[in-house]
Amino acid sequence: MPDGSPDGSRDLRLHDAVLEPAKVHVRLRDQDLCLDTDRRRALADALPALVPFPGRSYHRIFVVFDWDHRLPSELFVIRALCAYDADEAARIERMLDAREAAIGEDDLYPEFDVPDYDGIVGAETYVGVATLPDLVVEEFRLVGRRRADIDEDLARKLARKLERSDRFREVESSRRARRTLGGAMVAGWAPPFAAGGKGWAVEFWLLLEFDGHTGRAHVFCVDPDSGEIVTERTTRVQVG
Repeated sequence: MPDGSPDGSRDLRLHDAVLEPAKVHVRLRDQDLCLDTDRRRALADALPALVPFPGRSYHRIFVVFDWDHRLPSELFVIRALCAYDADEAARIERMLDAREAAIGEDDLYPEFDVPDYDGIVGAETYVGVATLPDLVVEEFRLVGRRRADIDEDLARKLARKLERSDRFREVESSRRARRTLGGAMVAGWAPPFAAGGKGWAVEFWLLLEFDGHTGRAHVFCVDPDSGEIVTERTTRVQVG
């Protein structure tokens, strides 16, 4: 599966959007956390360049600097909402404006909580967090409908091939509770920066241990065309 951009290049509009965010949460502004130009540029440089989903291109990327609901804030939340066309961009802009107005109506006293920008989605939606005050990016991931929108037949075909692979069987055999933890579970699409390759991949999880609330999983990123494992890692699992 080729990269989404017509020439296979990475789209730098996320970098530019961080320099001029569409919205900055009022509780960040109250703490003087709007970030000056140098800090915005450093944050932009720390984020991955995005590759649009195959067959698509970005019309606009909206970046929101959001609040972590703490005073003083401990984390700096970054949201990136990608629009594929002008109509979608207009919809996102309307929703951001409406949410900003709702936040303003509730922003009466600092000790009272107010809404954030969660729940507003684009064709691709990314959420990241950076530590404060040093702005070290700890996480940046794809969320929402694009991640989950995988053809069921494709997912089944890839899962069958993955489960027959020597590497999958090696990891599976190392589990203590092999029978009760199940097989490969499709987690969703993984963009190139998360898949460790040039193109989008399908992400599968294999539970290694789980007590009903927390555990660990082995993550396989699989090329959707060849069915080969592109990269793998382990991750923590937490429910609720």
